[in-house]
Amino acid sequence: MYLSQAYYKMDDSNNYTSVELQNQIIHNRSATMDATFGQIAYSYVAIKANSKSINTNLLAAEYKYKSFAPPIFGKDAICPNPPANIIKTGTVLSWDTPVAAADGDLPAKYVIYAFDNAAEAVTNKDDGSKIIEITAANQFVLTQDQIDNKFIVITSLDKNNNEAGTYDPNLGIGGTQLADSKSFIAYPNPFVTDFTVQLNSLNTNNVIITIYESTGRQVWHQEAKSIVDSKIKVAPTNLTSGIYYVRIDFENGTSESFKIIKR
Repeated sequence: MYLSQAYYKMDDSNNYTSVELQNQIIHNRSATMDATFGQIAYSYVAIKANSKSINTNLLAAEYKYKSFAPPIFGKDAICPNPPANIIKTGTVLSWDTPVAAADGDLPAKYVIYAFDNAAEAVTNKDDGSKIIEITAANQFVLTQDQIDNKFIVITSLDKNNNEAGTYDPNLGIGGTQLADSKSFIAYPNPFVTDFTVQLNSLNTNNVIITIYESTGRQVWHQEAKSIVDSKIKVAPTNLTSGIYYVRIDFENGTSESFKIIKR
């Protein structure tokens, strides 16, 4: 059930206040209202005119966060596949459209969440207050604060708003902080005991990985000559928790660097 709210009563003899409609929304969202999934504002005229500051007040409180409607019960329960090949280049997150789900649906939109830590990304994955964008595009520009301090999760929504996608520190997709590069991705970041550098097809042999402290002192050196599936596992020993800088030297003489965090 989606309850209809009489926004028009703010502008007729009933003289509703903005607070009255806000209280109706709060009541509709209470746990005891377990058969209601949202509300419908009638009519658009009051919204367009921002009658009695209703838009302003809702955006500051009850509609403070971005959201999407829940799936229609009994219509379609098959989730889409999660976004594929998530990569961060500079401040830009990009991903590929996954293959169609079992029912033939592709994602209609994507939801981008920003969590404060990895545990929160796993346990509070349905927290709508963490949504920073809902988009039909295959990329999103993060802020520098989000890059430095947040754990990003990207999920897929199909046309019925079935959602798929979780934080996955092992695969480095669907929610890890990815290394800043077009030539490779590195995950998970932060890491506990090891992380993986996945190279593109152009740089697959004779790679040197060096890790430095923030002071510039070298703390790890690794050469990789026989690389399987374009992946290099890096398991530095004797590193304390903190921020480190990794330099990757390629066979063609080029090098790239990125920041990584050891938990």
